[in-house]
Amino acid sequence: MTSVLNDSSDNVEEAGLSFKEVRTFKICMLFVMAGICFMGVIPYKVACCRKNESVLSYLNCFSAGIFLAMALIGLLPESVEEYLDWAEEKEIDEPFPLPYVCFFLGYAVVLLIDRVFAH
Repeated sequence: MTSVLNDSSDNVEEAGLSFKEVRTFKICMLFVMAGICFMGVIPYKVACCRKNESVLSYLNCFSAGIFLAMALIGLLPESVEEYLDWAEEKEIDEPFPLPYVCFFLGYAVVLLIDRVFAH
């Protein structure tokens, strides 16, 4: 654990930042993130948003887009890289594109649940 702390402190010092600046930034970002999370409750508390289906639909599409972007930009490339490293280790020449299939199946299951069971 101390080696991890020492490594991160070396990176902070190399960037020319002090621990106080980094801590202040983290605290500010904590409040920003908490504020953004609490803004998600506003549509359910405001009567005009709660009764208006189109506003809730747009907000639902926005949140789905965030999850989809997070999966496509962050998780999928890393899983493909890990899968290809595993296939290379097992000496598989042309591995089946399993991460892409799992992503498609997961998306299809969520869409099925949303369209069939939620309505």
